[in-house]
Amino acid sequence: VKQRILSGVDMLKDRSKETLTNGRLNLLNVLERDNTPPAPVSDLAPAGVLLTKVLLNWTATGDDGFEGMATAYDLRYSAAPISEANWDTAIQVSGEPEPQAPGSRESLMVEALSPDTTYYFALRVADNVGNLSDISNVVIARTSKGSIVFEDDMEAGPDNWTVADKDALWHLSSLRFNSPGTSWYYGDEKKRNYDTGKANSGTLTSKEISVAGADDALLIFYEWSELQSSSRFDRTRVQISTDGKSWETVFESHGTNDAWVRRTVNLAPFIERTGTIQVRFWFDTINERFNEFEGWYIDDVQVLTAKLTLPGREKPLPNLVAQSVNIGFQPPVPVEGAPLLVNATILNNGATDARNVSVQFMDVSGDTPLPVGPPQTIAEIPAGGSGLAQVEYATEGKAGERKLQVIVDPNNFIPESNEADNRATRAVTVKAPPMPNLAIPSSNIGFDPAQPNFGDPVTIYATVINNGDADATNVIVQFMDATDRPARPIGQPQILASIPAGGSGLVQITYPTAGFDKDRRIQVQVDPNNFIAESKETDNKTTKSLKFATGDAPNLVMSAANIGVVPANPVEGDAVTIYATVLNNGATDPGEVTVQFLDATTSPAVPIGPQQTIPGIPPGGSAVVQATYDTTGRAGDRKIEVEVDPHNFVAEARESDNKAKVTLSVAPAAAPNLVALPANIGFRPAAPREGDVVVIQATILNRGSAEAREVA
Repeated sequence: VKQRILSGVDMLKDRSKETLTNGRLNLLNVLERDNTPPAPVSDLAPAGVLLTKVLLNWTATGDDGFEGMATAYDLRYSAAPISEANWDTAIQVSGEPEPQAPGSRESLMVEALSPDTTYYFALRVADNVGNLSDISNVVIARTSKGSIVFEDDMEAGPDNWTVADKDALWHLSSLRFNSPGTSWYYGDEKKRNYDTGKANSGTLTSKEISVAGADDALLIFYEWSELQSSSRFDRTRVQISTDGKSWETVFESHGTNDAWVRRTVNLAPFIERTGTIQVRFWFDTINERFNEFEGWYIDDVQVLTAKLTLPGREKPLPNLVAQSVNIGFQPPVPVEGAPLLVNATILNNGATDARNVSVQFMDVSGDTPLPVGPPQTIAEIPAGGSGLAQVEYATEGKAGERKLQVIVDPNNFIPESNEADNRATRAVTVKAPPMPNLAIPSSNIGFDPAQPNFGDPVTIYATVINNGDADATNVIVQFMDATDRPARPIGQPQILASIPAGGSGLVQITYPTAGFDKDRRIQVQVDPNNFIAESKETDNKTTKSLKFATGDAPNLVMSAANIGVVPANPVEGDAVTIYATVLNNGATDPGEVTVQFLDATTSPAVPIGPQQTIPGIPPGGSAVVQATYDTTGRAGDRKIEVEVDPHNFVAEARESDNKAKVTLSVAPAAAPNLVALPANIGFRPAAPREGDVVVIQATILNRGSAEAREVA
């Protein structure tokens, strides 16, 4: 009786009421004598598939067999074939239409399914007293796998996203991830929470995503979150916009119980508005309390689209793929001004060939992307194959790192199974062409005498350095007196014929100082008219003060008596340490003093090691410097010279006592000396006859200073 009462209800259109039958009690149905069930539907058929939906059609039967109008449909689906045995475990669909007159066409869009999944569908027809038809024919349909129009696993950087976050909590992180090894994280990387001492919020917004022309769209993403328990705070919302201004919340969750959770959101309502969407992840603490939890992670975001297609009629599609590893440069390290050939290998890992594939190369180094040449066309890329596109890139004025992007099918003329992998970017470093770089530090200007009297002629020396990677020729050097304005030239420009890369050149000029009564500011300008292209133009000029004598000056002295060697009697091959004591018998401390050791045995003299620097020598004091001298191959007398202040950078009371020489005698290394003399050759017998065997003896002498072994 109970079942008859429950089966005889009038079904309500509004299914929001939580009742057992979703119907209104009808006693007439209960009391009616009707034992004839509706006829079963025999032509249930899938009429179209989308990502999460299947459209089903069938023909209405009747209340009693094919007579009268039935009362309700009970449509169910399952991942396994449906039968009487498992009917109760199949999932009942909501929103079935009210039955129409027998023979009418019925349809229902079954929603909330999973993409690329096979389902079985069947239905039963109910009459007004609860009689049920037999199960209809069981049909099978597979939801569409769709086309990927946006995909980011967060491994390629932040370019697909924009962060609006005053506290800089949204950032790429490797603390947690769904797919190795990066995700977006809202929280402090070191503290692993989102506590800033105040309420905070931030958004992570995708670039524009095209969904134009689709019948269905789906957002898929993975999230991990740990938040305070109250869902009124620490809100994690997913929002969609079609204009970048107004946003609609489409999903909200609150914690994931220490697990990564896959979420799917239906985007179909947003397709027809503008044809583009943006996805935004919005975290908002609401207040400043209880913000010591870990926060929110987002990873593996996809947007899929699909067209309504008959089951089994899905058209096989190509899938064109651009990858950064498949972008190449020839030469690999180009030089500015030389042509650069950019190659791109485009893959097709789809199910069918792609023809007339357009490829556009772009320079995305700056804020505004610029095309590199016209679009290239690959006639055909077979399924599972690849094609090559190339373009020449002009490097003039583009030294440094350049980012070149390859966009395949930029106008989406070719339908593909994945539209999100059609572009890739790779950086190339364009080297500046070899150029000289002329430099003149103030320490490379010297005066002789270093501290003249007023009226003395002064020789000004300037050592110009070329620390570039190309030679410089016809280098003009102009000396200037910059004491007053405007500065005035000192003589004519000097010309250095050539300064090799890594080398230097010396110029000098004599400056008469008659009529001066104060110190002068001497300026040296290298390449004053910028006739020589250089890698750096800011180090071509310097100034140094020429100070005149005031009566008090240091005086640096180097004498032969103050040069010593250890060992005193070296043998060829020994390392000899040369010591030099520099005296200052002047009235002031000179400050930094340079000392150069030289082998002056031949001309020109050869430096022995780098220049030594003494920080200072007080008046009446001294300082010791040393250098190591290798005597290998240098047997005999060697002239060792020590020169103090070789460039006359120190103004002294006397400049003539700054160098001295000593003779270093290097004994030859011990060696044997083998000697063969005629008198030491003998025969036995002394007077042999023809046919005799003669023994020849020779005595070898060693008149050297070392033993000789294994003498042949």
